[in-house]
Amino acid sequence: MLAGAGFLTVIGLLPAHAVTMGTSVEHIGLLMGLANGCTVMGAILLHHFIKRYGYLNGMLMVHLVATMSTGILWYNAKNYDALTGFTAIFCMSAGSLVPMYPLGQLEKGDKESVLLGGTQIIKWMVLTTAVSIPILKVFYIDWASAYLSTLWIKPAITLVTMGYMSATVGLVGLRFSLSPHLKARL
Repeated sequence: MLAGAGFLTVIGLLPAHAVTMGTSVEHIGLLMGLANGCTVMGAILLHHFIKRYGYLNGMLMVHLVATMSTGILWYNAKNYDALTGFTAIFCMSAGSLVPMYPLGQLEKGDKESVLLGGTQIIKWMVLTTAVSIPILKVFYIDWASAYLSTLWIKPAITLVTMGYMSATVGLVGLRFSLSPHLKARL
């Protein structure tokens, strides 16, 4: 699915974009931890949304939010705070399709679902932050600061947004073609 590939593309570009803004390695590690925690939270929310409104509506919502967040929030991000807001919103939408959370556990009950989901979110945020800081320090920061500039990020964001937008348009077309009202008229 496009959202999974687009998500991995954004997660690959996000630290480089933060480096070009002059963000410290520790803050970039926190950004990666936030991204991973929000994917788990998004997976939980998407699971409940799909149970209530259906798979097609869930996919439509995910792609629409991903399109809006990349096209508006990420494209206009000028500082670390804006990147943080984009990361949370984007990862709760597009990242919800690549969860590290056992969604079958959500069927036990609402109280257990919230507690289990909360612990999973905290666990993945802490683990990702702890792992990403040394990896970023050793492998990524020197390369990104030496070879990347702020000129490359806008075309990359535009391409990602266009990918999500095309998927959203396709899903809207599919949604209306499957509508019982439309079929009744044919």
